[in-house]
Amino acid sequence: MTTDKITTSKPSVDVDEQNFEQEVLLRSANVPVLVDFWATWCAPCKNLSPILDKLAHEFAGRFALAKIDTDRQQTLAMQCGIQSLPTVMLFKNGRVVDGFVGLQTESVIREMLNRHITAAAAEPETTPVAPPMDVKAGIDALRRQLGKTPDDHHLLLELARLLVMDGDYAEAEKILNRLPEDRRQDKMTAPLWAAVRLFHSAAEVPDLDTLVPAMAGAEADSGTRYGYGLRLALAGRYEEALAALLELVRRDRRHAGDGARKAMLEIFTLAGGSGPLVKQYRSLLYSALN
Repeated sequence: MTTDKITTSKPSVDVDEQNFEQEVLLRSANVPVLVDFWATWCAPCKNLSPILDKLAHEFAGRFALAKIDTDRQQTLAMQCGIQSLPTVMLFKNGRVVDGFVGLQTESVIREMLNRHITAAAAEPETTPVAPPMDVKAGIDALRRQLGKTPDDHHLLLELARLLVMDGDYAEAEKILNRLPEDRRQDKMTAPLWAAVRLFHSAAEVPDLDTLVPAMAGAEADSGTRYGYGLRLALAGRYEEALAALLELVRRDRRHAGDGARKAMLEIFTLAGGSGPLVKQYRSLLYSALN
């Protein structure tokens, strides 16, 4: 297979299903390709993007930067196994050799790039492929880094985010409380606090395995519907959670002190505050309340 040399004056190239093979897979045979999976509603993505652009300029062609808007390229994101944003993958010889999930510091990303770019010439094509960092591996790595720089705000925030992904909400709350006061309540921490509050709301709620058959009964009561919605949200099943909670708003809004409506608002925040799903259910909630 032959590859075409691709040149561009831009620090990055936008990638879709049509040019993914050319701009990522084939191009990575000549130069490492760093692929940034992002979305407009993702606050950490907005903070990560200028760091990647800066590094692309600084490295001056020693790696290529590609960006994939996951809202516009949902099929491509699914094919790449994207479960959280931002996700960054480093491709070499058509394969993923490194990567990370969530916001990382410039120094951490630079170290990763230097490791692969420096070793590029000596590496055989049969070099074992390392998968992108998984959640538990990311948690362990961040804890090690925080052992050296315990007050690094970016590392604390990313650790809290990964702990939420891992379902360890109590530990995530502890980490969030280690942030300075002015950083505890901002756009980047808002989804994490929403997850923590949902966790506390579900403290006395049975698990999903118990609630599913109860929901399948002749007529689930308000408590079951409320608990079911909370557990679905904590499991990351936002659309199902919103549907269940919206039904409770319509049936019994006063239950748990207007809990279903409040939980829906938390899910909106947890889901990034915008996007098609949030817009759809904001409209449906508004209709249900008026």
